[in-house]
Amino acid sequence: MTNEEVKASIILPCYNEEESLETVYNDIQTTMKKYDYEYEIIIIDDCSTDRTAEIAKSLDVRYFRNENNMGAGASRKVGIAKSKYEIIVYLDADCTYSAEDIPRLLRHFPESDHVNGYRDREMGYFRPLRKFVKALSRYLASLLVWEYIADLNTGLKAFKKAKIVPYLHLTPPGFSCVTTMTLIAYCTGQKVSYITTHYKLRVGDSKFHPVIDTFRLFLTIFRTVGYLNPLRLILFIATVTSVPLVFRYMTNPFMAFITASSISGLFILISMYTAKDNMRFE
Repeated sequence: MTNEEVKASIILPCYNEEESLETVYNDIQTTMKKYDYEYEIIIIDDCSTDRTAEIAKSLDVRYFRNENNMGAGASRKVGIAKSKYEIIVYLDADCTYSAEDIPRLLRHFPESDHVNGYRDREMGYFRPLRKFVKALSRYLASLLVWEYIADLNTGLKAFKKAKIVPYLHLTPPGFSCVTTMTLIAYCTGQKVSYITTHYKLRVGDSKFHPVIDTFRLFLTIFRTVGYLNPLRLILFIATVTSVPLVFRYMTNPFMAFITASSISGLFILISMYTAKDNMRFE
């Protein structure tokens, strides 16, 4: 598929992004003019209370405003519904990602179904907590889907609309939307690829809530995998709960250790054996 054949809808969910929106828009236009891709820019305004709407309406974009403040995930879903092209690109409007990465995402199509931006570092607020939570959630999700997930929560991604739309009802309205989409891609056997992206400190105030959003993240992981691959979730729970039971009812510590290790090792071996060797990493 040539550049002329790849057509992309670039979706920017916005909530009070007056400080960064025009910069992100200009970066997209400057970058995309260097290539032959046909594209559109869609801005979904989640009831901003600053000058976001005024700025968006002055730009060459398709602008939509939610009737109520619904969350970043809900805005992304609105963007998909309004899009006219098959390839969907997500880019945050807070300058954390570079628009120069968009062509790098697009050149993975049509071979890939879902392409994520792998962030080279953590630059968000509450940085130590976010690094810990993201690492823990990523390892947990990898075990549950029997795949290696390089970046679970990235806001930079491109995917084939037809592959995600049947499962959009599973995506929550908040930050966990992108996490759910990544899990959907793995759980439904899509070909996932990655590009490395330079992650930057956001412009403006963060909307991340350390307690509520962390809880929702882990709930999203279990809910999504449980819905799409319930047997894998059951196997994971059985493995975790069996280890303490083994130690509880075996009197020989050495045999208990060997048995527990074998149970855990069996799960890991099954995961490695059944993992689809289809991930490309740029």
